[in-house]
Amino acid sequence: MYVYLFFYNSVLKAAQYAADRGLDHQVCPGVCRGRRLVDDRQRGACKIAQQARRGVNVQRRTAYQQQVRTADGAHSRVERRFIQRFSVQHHVRLDDAAAAGAAQSRGGEVSNAAAAAGKRVRARKHSGASQNSWQSKLRPYLFIAPLVILSGVFIYYCIGFTVATSFTDWDGISSEMDFIGLKNYTKLLAPGSVFWTALMNNIIFMVVTVVIQAGLGLLLAVILKERLRGSSFFKAIFFMPIAMAPVIIAAIFRIIMDPNVGAINEALRFLHLDFLAQSWLGDPHIALYSICAINIFEWMGFSMIIYYAGLMSISDDIYEAAKIDGCGFWNTLFRITIPNLSGTTNTLILLGIVGSLKTFDIVIQTTGGGPGRSTEFLNTYLYKAGVQQFNGGLSAAIGVMVLIIAVMLSLIQLAFNKRANN
Repeated sequence: MYVYLFFYNSVLKAAQYAADRGLDHQVCPGVCRGRRLVDDRQRGACKIAQQARRGVNVQRRTAYQQQVRTADGAHSRVERRFIQRFSVQHHVRLDDAAAAGAAQSRGGEVSNAAAAAGKRVRARKHSGASQNSWQSKLRPYLFIAPLVILSGVFIYYCIGFTVATSFTDWDGISSEMDFIGLKNYTKLLAPGSVFWTALMNNIIFMVVTVVIQAGLGLLLAVILKERLRGSSFFKAIFFMPIAMAPVIIAAIFRIIMDPNVGAINEALRFLHLDFLAQSWLGDPHIALYSICAINIFEWMGFSMIIYYAGLMSISDDIYEAAKIDGCGFWNTLFRITIPNLSGTTNTLILLGIVGSLKTFDIVIQTTGGGPGRSTEFLNTYLYKAGVQQFNGGLSAAIGVMVLIIAVMLSLIQLAFNKRANN
């Protein structure tokens, strides 16, 4: 027995020595067999230890789950009572109250979840109090106060002063302003008054310029959208008059339309079309339409740019589908392009209405409202009454009527637009 134990210990030491020295199993096969025996026994011991630890973990997990279920069952009634009381007292949502209640019932004290719920409650109370405070209600008005002050001084005060002046006989210079009631309005609206002539000229001017400007602008935008050679150059040429002052344009056309040395009549005479030569700004029958042509030349580029931007928003797939279906140019224009540009057209119409009522510089620089009253507009009549005739009260009444007409026409146009959209 002792010999066997001695031999066994010697084998173990030799195996350990061989493992430390890294000896080859071919050199000492007995040692290697002893080492394999030791490894097998150690591996078996490890398996037994792992199984024992796994059993302990399973027992611990089962006990913990049973403890949690017991605690949940014991505290469920306490939690429900705490949630109801907490939500009623602090006016909070049930989810926050549930978080605080669960923390208090299970831990016996307010934990991190309860603290977070309390912070949310205080934040809501603070935000509600700040929203109801007068500072929070006043803050939006402070942002718009500068704009309101500037508009009030330069726009609304002037409108109010004009309305008040229209009921007086102010001459536009002195400080005496005697109240005369509606005399200025009765004189202005009397049958055969210059006001009706000027209003009719304004309406004709508005219809002609708005329709032709929109039509030519749309046609040019559709053509230039095809990206022809030099399209960018032509867009710049057509848009250039907008960048020029109206006074300069009026002075240029006054020379071009001169009956004796004007470029239009000279070109007609060169082509042996002398019968077409006219006094473009001196004939009462065509002077108004000559002013319309000047205005169209000035603002046609603006309509073209607006329509061009609208065309860029229409998908090319629609035009490709129309081309596949065999639609021609005019069919595509009236069935696809114009309906899709209805919003752009309404905007141009509204701008044209307001712009026609503001027309002054071109008329005063070319014809001055003549010959006679054939090109008299509301603004030129207002200028003559206030500056040349020193009748500030009548001039103010004309301004009030222009404002009323502009608002009425804009509302009518918006009503038609809304009805069409519906």
